[in-house]
Amino acid sequence: MTDPLFTKLHIATLTIALCVTIIFTVWPALDLMISTALTNDQGQFIAVELGYPAKVNSTLKKTLELIAFGSLLYTIWLWAARRLDRAWLYCWTYITLNLVVGPGVIVNLILKAHVGRPRPAHLTQFGGSSTFTPAFQISDQCASNCSFTSGEAALVATLVFVGVSLMWSHLGPRARRFALISGAGLIVFGSSLRVLLGRHFTSDVTVSVLISALLALALYRLLGIATARDSFAPSELRARFDALLDRVMWWR
Repeated sequence: MTDPLFTKLHIATLTIALCVTIIFTVWPALDLMISTALTNDQGQFIAVELGYPAKVNSTLKKTLELIAFGSLLYTIWLWAARRLDRAWLYCWTYITLNLVVGPGVIVNLILKAHVGRPRPAHLTQFGGSSTFTPAFQISDQCASNCSFTSGEAALVATLVFVGVSLMWSHLGPRARRFALISGAGLIVFGSSLRVLLGRHFTSDVTVSVLISALLALALYRLLGIATARDSFAPSELRARFDALLDRVMWWR
């Protein structure tokens, strides 16, 4: 089935990914310049000294992780119960696969565990002991839980992309604009916090968002979400979750 919007999004995402790769490969110092601009005269990240950005970041991270964990458990329950229609099951499988494969496997198990890029705050320029490593370059400056790429940025981007994808056909023009603006704002906000706190470079969060976008597009086509999401209406969500809650709270 031809989907003009899907094709345009796919081409746009691949084009942006190519541009980002070229920019940070040709101009690797851009990462260092941006991070340096976020520090004071002593090389300390200003957001860390303020205190509250770290608290906001921690709250956002825990909230997103709770949503992701809940989605995973619910999808497992759906497959085990085998009581729901295929379209509903595929929509929840779409959510869970994006969360597990993107932030989980690609970002945390593969990239962060093996690329070895040190975090900005660990560099000698900012009081650490590690040497700057450009994006896309394998390094021995970090042994585990490294900077490239950002798990938090991938998580927030994944939740936004799958949420907008599943709800798109049920939204009117005004609601679609709101979803795009608020979704983009949440991605920028969550990703910016990681850069401001010296936990990631700009390229780290940008590549994570692109990974999430490309994976969401691939699974969208693979699982036939264009058709399956027709049953994923807000009213249906409320009804099914009310039924699930009644089952869980059976002692009331």
